Amino acid sequence: MTRIWDDVISEEDRVRYADAGYGQLAGFGARPAIVMVDLYLTDLKPADTREFRDPPPPGVALHMQAIKTLLSAARDQRIPIFYSTNLYREDGRDAVGWRRKNAATVGHARALQGRPYPFIPEVAPRSEDWVVHKQSPSVFFGTPLVAYLIDLGIDTLLIGGQTTSGCVRATVTDSFAHGFRTIVVEECTYDRCALSHKVNLFDMHEKYADVVPLAQAVAYLARAHT
Repeated sequence: MTRIWDDVISEEDRVRYADAGYGQLAGFGARPAIVMVDLYLTDLKPADTREFRDPPPPGVALHMQAIKTLLSAARDQRIPIFYSTNLYREDGRDAVGWRRKNAATVGHARALQGRPYPFIPEVAPRSEDWVVHKQSPSVFFGTPLVAYLIDLGIDTLLIGGQTTSGCVRATVTDSFAHGFRTIVVEECTYDRCALSHKVNLFDMHEKYADVVPLAQAVAYLARAHT
């Protein structure tokens, strides 16, 4: 099967991973949930905020369509859907490391005045969905996500959102560390940098998750029971 990273990962590099034992498929479990990481607006209009300057990457419309397809498949089977978004104090003091590594974070916090980053309307959560507020890259870090998943008996997480190399990856590695079967839905993730997107999908697939095409994820959800 052709993979998105084929044009940037050399055969020599793939052999190194294989020789180290990586690349096995973990497979799907019996009780899935969806985790959509940071599907918030990154190009708010001036009426919303004057300081939110993080334009979406090229081609994001295709990812939105894929995400809508995945969410629809999950809702058809009444599979739990979790969303994350950032939420900081108005002064941004709880942004912790982001205050040192992202010059825009404190401005965003001040502009939003203590409100969470707003979701993209076309893929926003519904009343039955779960919303997790966070201050760090991983949806797990400092949040009640694990408690929710344990209470629901979840064993498999299908993960998508932004950014592949950042908050998605951080969430994937924490999902792996907590023992969940971890699935990244390839078309449902996106990144500012095409190269970083491809390399991180490859590396996560080899080490921490199964990176699967949307069609495979939808077929799995169609036969899943919660």
